[in-house]
Amino acid sequence: MGAERAAIRVRRSAEIKRTLSARFLLRELFEAAVKRSDAEFIKFQQSALRELLPGFDPQVLSVSVQEISPDGALVAAEAFQSVNIDPIAFLLYREVHDTDDVFPHSWSNPGTAVFNTDFRSMEQWKDTRFYQEFKSPLGLYQAVLLTYRLPFATQKFMKFVYDSGAGQQFCERVTKDEIEFVTTPFMYAWLFKLGYMDEAAFRQVLQLLTGLSPVQLFLLRELVNIPVYQNSSVAQKFRISGRVVNNYFANIYGQIAHLLPERPSSQSRAAPLVDLVRHYSFLNLTGAPLITQTATVDK
Repeated sequence: MGAERAAIRVRRSAEIKRTLSARFLLRELFEAAVKRSDAEFIKFQQSALRELLPGFDPQVLSVSVQEISPDGALVAAEAFQSVNIDPIAFLLYREVHDTDDVFPHSWSNPGTAVFNTDFRSMEQWKDTRFYQEFKSPLGLYQAVLLTYRLPFATQKFMKFVYDSGAGQQFCERVTKDEIEFVTTPFMYAWLFKLGYMDEAAFRQVLQLLTGLSPVQLFLLRELVNIPVYQNSSVAQKFRISGRVVNNYFANIYGQIAHLLPERPSSQSRAAPLVDLVRHYSFLNLTGAPLITQTATVDK
C-alpha cells in the first residue's frame, strides 16, 4: 500500500476507551444487535461512532457483503444496509466499480482502514472518474473503507464504507487505528445479524473483547494472524521490546484465566500463547495489516 503509518495512534480519551467497555459491549451493542432491525442497527452504529470517536462523523455509512472474484472484480452483493444514501446507489456503483482504485487496497488488506486520500490528494481525487460519476452526484467527498473476511467463505467479504458529507473532510486528528478499533465490535455484530454466528458465540466474542486496550487488541490480532509466532518479529513490527510484548500477553491471559482449565505446574511456557490463540482466533477475520505499526500511543 502507498501509505505507511509509523505508530499505533489512539488518543486516551474516555470516549474511545468506552468502545470495549462492558457497559457498551454487553449492554448497549449486544441489545441493539439482538433487538433492532438491520436498518435500525446501522443508525445505532452511526450514532455510537460519533460518541465513541470524537471528530469522526460519517454522514453516510454503508455495510454490505460482496463476492469478489480472484482477480478483484465485483461478482455480486447482498445484505446492503446504509444510512443517508439510497440503496439504489449500489446499482450505480456496479456500473463504475472498475474505476474505484481504493477498494482493491482495502480488499487486499483486511481490517485496515483505507482512506481515499492515502493515494492522492483531495484535489487529485476530485479529478478521478469514480469521484465525478459516482461520489460527487451523491454528495460524497472523503471516504474510509474497511473490508473483513467472512468465515468459511473464500471470495465473500464484509465491506464498511464511511463517507463525509459534500465538500467536507474528516477531522485530521482521527487516525486509521482509531477507526479500526471502534469498528471491530460492529463487524462482529453484523456477523451475528447476518447469520454467520449465533447469539451465544456473539456474546462470547464481546466478553473476550471487553476491557482490551487498543494495543492489546492489535497485538492479539497480530498473534492470531501470523503463521509462526516469534516474539522478536512481533516486537520489531510494533517497535517495542520483547519484554513489553510478553507483559501485554500476560495481562490479557490474566483476564481470561477464569475460562481456562488448571494445568500441572510444569506446564510449557508456550501454553498461555496457545490459549490466547485458541480463545481469540475470531480475530483472524480482522486481518494483520501490512502497514508498519508501533505501539506508541498518543496522549
